[in-house]
Amino acid sequence: MPGPRQLSRGSLLPLPLWSIQALLKAIQDSMARSEEVVQEALIYTYGDALSNVGAAEKVFEYLDREPSVRTEGTLSKESLCGHVSFQNVSFCYPSRPEIQNVSFELPPGKVTALVGPNGSGKSSCVALLEHFYEPQSGEVLLDGVPVGKYEHKYLHRQEWTLSSPVTSSTIQRLVQKHGDRTVLVIAHRMQTVENADKTIVLEGGEVVEEGTHPELMGRRGPYYRLVERTQA
Repeated sequence: MPGPRQLSRGSLLPLPLWSIQALLKAIQDSMARSEEVVQEALIYTYGDALSNVGAAEKVFEYLDREPSVRTEGTLSKESLCGHVSFQNVSFCYPSRPEIQNVSFELPPGKVTALVGPNGSGKSSCVALLEHFYEPQSGEVLLDGVPVGKYEHKYLHRQEWTLSSPVTSSTIQRLVQKHGDRTVLVIAHRMQTVENADKTIVLEGGEVVEEGTHPELMGRRGPYYRLVERTQA
């Protein structure tokens, strides 16, 4: 069945109606089996290659996604350290602003979680990192180089896997497997990110908190309220 890897190669052909219906049915059945399916984590690891573990709800998002920017980058390194930096990044869709003056770092060899309520800008940060969009201001850097300088196919030379609910132990196994790669976790279940080295909290398109789980819980701020809400 056609998938995101074909899309990144530019070889995705129109699906026949029966294939679309089969894909819809498979995803609907999967989501019906457990509410946890739609709460899985989306995990990105950066190193010599890029890989993702995504939830079923992400399938159509990535199948439908097309770059809205010129993809003329030519850089293709043999290896990456995986240092990601958002520097004063602002981005808006035609109908609304999405993220405003966002700055954060994803250090190599660390697990960083990006959390926030729906519409806080998490998906937009990922879209900018994957260079599906250009920020209106600021820069998104990978190993000190703007992501737009990289060859688009190089950025998307990755493996896609749909898995059962991702837990904190799943993330730890991923980190052990990939060694010193950078790991970005985007999750709806707050228990998934408790062991992250750092958690970045987005709210209203802005970074409102950063820290470890114990630090953020101790502040009793936006992160604390997110945890309380998900446990209620």
